[in-house]
Amino acid sequence: MSFLHTYTSHAYFLSGDPQTQTDYLVNLLQNNTDFNHHIWKQYDSLISIENVHEAKKMAQSKQSETEKTWIILGGISISREAQHTLLKLLEEPASGTHIVICLPSYDQLLETVQSRLTLFPASDSVSTYYDEEVTLFIQKPYKERIPYIKQISDDLKEGNIARFLEALQKQIYQLHIASKDPGKYALLLEEILHMQRYARNQGAMITFILEHLALMIPE
Repeated sequence: MSFLHTYTSHAYFLSGDPQTQTDYLVNLLQNNTDFNHHIWKQYDSLISIENVHEAKKMAQSKQSETEKTWIILGGISISREAQHTLLKLLEEPASGTHIVICLPSYDQLLETVQSRLTLFPASDSVSTYYDEEVTLFIQKPYKERIPYIKQISDDLKEGNIARFLEALQKQIYQLHIASKDPGKYALLLEEILHMQRYARNQGAMITFILEHLALMIPE
């Protein structure tokens, strides 16, 4: 039985690199043959009020009662105005329509929006997979990070670098929103997104990624 039978919420949140996650979700839905899907995906660096208006039009244009419509909005950030408009869409769910919001962190959303979203199951296992290793990576002084990279790099070469980078992104974002200096972690967050995309390339150098980020993390 697929997750589509078990998870039947109207609206979901999927965390991580939004471009990677939206592509992942589309692939997951396309490979599921239990339902007839209509998939609408939009990715922008900023989810704007215009993006949400387009999503609303798509939700209202559903033709078939037997068809499930998946509306997927992904972005690095989302405007406050877009969230208020999104809230209205979430409060009036259309039958057979599912909405998925993909952002780097759940904390980017207003609490009123969070309360209407279910964490998408694909993100749950990823979110804590490398939390302990990432915490050590961040807390170590730079001179100790390089030897630590050698300890963990072999495991990450087995395809787990994406999970490590997502856990790193989550923890750095928490530091970012708690910091009194808004610029302290902003560039690092952008660089983590760049490294997530680079890591998807065949032959990506895991040690280079980790050493590059190790230099950028404030001690």
